[in-house]
Amino acid sequence: MSKVTATDDVHALVDEDEVSEAIADRLADNGFETIADLLIADQADLEDVPYVGEQRAADILDVVDGLMGAPEPRDVDVEATESVVSEAAIPLSVRRGDAVLTKSSAYGSTDVFHTQACQHVETNDLVERDRSWAEKRDLKECQYCADPDARARNASAEDETDPLVDPCEVVLEATLGEKLQITLADRDAWARPWNVIETAEPTEWESATGETWQTRRLRLSESPSGKEAAREFDLVLIDDEIRIEDPPVNRPSHQPDARSWRVESVGAVGRVSTTSLVQLQTDDEQGDAKPEGDDTWRQYQKRGETA
Repeated sequence: MSKVTATDDVHALVDEDEVSEAIADRLADNGFETIADLLIADQADLEDVPYVGEQRAADILDVVDGLMGAPEPRDVDVEATESVVSEAAIPLSVRRGDAVLTKSSAYGSTDVFHTQACQHVETNDLVERDRSWAEKRDLKECQYCADPDARARNASAEDETDPLVDPCEVVLEATLGEKLQITLADRDAWARPWNVIETAEPTEWESATGETWQTRRLRLSESPSGKEAAREFDLVLIDDEIRIEDPPVNRPSHQPDARSWRVESVGAVGRVSTTSLVQLQTDDEQGDAKPEGDDTWRQYQKRGETA
């Protein structure tokens, strides 16, 4: 039986003779650093990796699912993990009925799927799957998702419920290395969270009438350590509106009719590993040494001129 675990480096697949060293290097360079990264990845994400085509991407996902088997339950640091559960936190494709949410094989049983924001839905545990994926495995819909009355009875039986977190507060208080789950208002969102790799202090503005509002810009990456090859974007807060700028797309949009990159909800769902956080802090300190007034500081940093 395989001893591969979700926290293992992606090169564990090389030891299992499932992929070549070159392919493992390319996966790691493109943000798939651990087996867990592959478990929550979509096939389309893997196809974006150089020299990983459609068939190889499908084979890698099948191999990972097969190697994981039925793992031991994971330990969850509840204090370090915060989930935002609401209808807004459900990806757009799920709300439309095109996809479902299930647990990845890394996190236990996948015998049910979810379509609503029931009490079992936690955004850091679930992955987005096509409905056909669930049908091929004869998965049943969660009883609370399928029965609104059961969901309501269970909700009323709870002694107290946590208030939903204001997305604007999440953006204002986000720190380096935090993982954020993003849901878009007009486009399909992503099943996995994004990592805060650069932060700027919030700026407060005051109008002539005395009204005040705040703005803030965060840089997010699919790589926990902010690798240059990984996809990135800016998460921008202006007063009570949040939107994405410099979106992470490298090909024509699959949703050409979507009106904007407006964000519907943001939830803090955890933090990157200590190793990745140290790398981000090191990069941040180097960034502070950029020439004043020069917004091309990344070029200086690559040449070592800010050290």
